[in-house]
Amino acid sequence: MFLIDTSPSMGKLRTVQLPPGPSGEERTTEITSLEWVLQLVKLKIQEMIYSGRKTDQCGVVVFGSERTDNIINEDSGGYNSVSDYIPIAQPSAATLSKLDLLEASDKYGDPLDAIMVGIETQAAHLASRKTWDRKIVLVTDGESPIEVEHRGATVNKMNSLDISFTVIGVDFDSEDFGYTEDDKKMKLMSKIDRGVVGTCEEALQETARPDIKQIKSVLMGTLLRLGDVDTKPDEAIELVIKTSKCTAMSRPKSWKKLVVLVSDLSANPLPPPHPELLKYFDPPKRVLKRSRDALEECKNTLKVKQVPKKVARTRKDGHAHAQDEDDNLLLEGKEPSLHQTMS
Repeated sequence: MFLIDTSPSMGKLRTVQLPPGPSGEERTTEITSLEWVLQLVKLKIQEMIYSGRKTDQCGVVVFGSERTDNIINEDSGGYNSVSDYIPIAQPSAATLSKLDLLEASDKYGDPLDAIMVGIETQAAHLASRKTWDRKIVLVTDGESPIEVEHRGATVNKMNSLDISFTVIGVDFDSEDFGYTEDDKKMKLMSKIDRGVVGTCEEALQETARPDIKQIKSVLMGTLLRLGDVDTKPDEAIELVIKTSKCTAMSRPKSWKKLVVLVSDLSANPLPPPHPELLKYFDPPKRVLKRSRDALEECKNTLKVKQVPKKVARTRKDGHAHAQDEDDNLLLEGKEPSLHQTMS
């Protein structure tokens, strides 16, 4: 579940850096805090779309909304300005298109109300799926008023359901990025078993990095001998060691998944990425040039030689050939006469 803050403070403009210009000059632009954090949410959803797994499902709850539409309000009232914006389902290109329609509103919403709505909405959807992992991501600038009366009950509910809770904050405390906002520290995070807090700029950089999978190769037992253990055993060493592969082959995605994605994108085209994100990526030409240089360096270092192409062998003289009439004799159950024709 993604819980997105659309309160008025999320409409503040901020200056972000763009990729350098043609002459290397620095460029900047202004976007709202909401547009900035939505880039992170869309990147995470794009990963789920590309994986194509049916168990990768998500929903979006908006707090600070102009309208009230959530599962708790329908049953018992309250929890105003919290809206179930996108129901839980397997995401598609339409999910990303709908996120682009979000704008900062004129009303403030309580983050704790959004958390409770997210918990109840998730619990109703996963009622028959007890083994599924439950994750909630709260995206906010921390400037909305919070009602702390039910804070303890919210924490206990999350711990009992074993929910992984992540808070992505706009300008939250981070020594690496120079943010120091003491008022934006959430005290309830210290009581949540699986809680993490981070700042949006750091999260954007981590998400834009290539996805590297760590694998565990099977260990193979072998003997390492130093010296001649047969003729000079006193001067030799024999060790029993285990080795494993350091790398493994990564195959491309199947065409079947790509066809499904293309048909979905044709109906719901993806918006272009925001220019602020382009500074984390290299142009395709630069990536291709760098890969070619690295490949040539590997060839020279390892002295790789090109494998010659296989040449088809010609038939030797005197090869026995069956004549056409022999085929008919075999079909009739008779034994053909043996004769040879020179090729």
